[in-house]
Amino acid sequence: EVTDFEHQFADERQFRAALRRSGISQSQLGRLVAATIGGERWIEKQIAPQLAVSDAEVQQYFQQQEAEFTQPLRIRARHIFLAAPDGSAPEITEAKERQMLDIAARLGQGEDFVQLAATVSEDEASKKNGGDLGFFAADRVPLEFFDAAAELQPNGPPRFLHSHLGFHALQSTDIHAARLLTLTEATPEVRARVSAEKRRSGMAAL
Repeated sequence: EVTDFEHQFADERQFRAALRRSGISQSQLGRLVAATIGGERWIEKQIAPQLAVSDAEVQQYFQQQEAEFTQPLRIRARHIFLAAPDGSAPEITEAKERQMLDIAARLGQGEDFVQLAATVSEDEASKKNGGDLGFFAADRVPLEFFDAAAELQPNGPPRFLHSHLGFHALQSTDIHAARLLTLTEATPEVRARVSAEKRRSGMAAL
């Protein structure tokens, strides 16, 4: 722990200067850290028996808070992306817009979306998979992007979107509607919540 603390400084000289300003020596710091670790371990030992969560407690908590355990709307989509982030030079933005209009025309003529994405998309992470972005919820992508994807029908015509990142040809491929989680799906989070509450009450009582 002392070594990790020392590594927060640029070099040993600065570390020792900080110790002098604090009025302690390195050996005193070591004893303080040791006392802190010992105290933390003692606390953990005292409250550890209280932290176990039974299946009955999991079920009771879930029944009382069931509405909180939901899986949000998730969309699977693919895109062809041309980078033109906000602040780009006008000539770059105009060139990318013309390029996206050409892509729209090619898709309109029946060219395969997956093959075109693999060829011209500038999203290196997804182009090797034909532009596939996998499933995502609203908290995983920019809101403007999610809202546009949510308006599309799976495997319907693509939509062309200008976001703050650039230009997208966006196509939805699957939708999982929002739903309540089952007890089995929610159990890990329920256990974590109940255990955390027990930890807080155990610490307060101690």
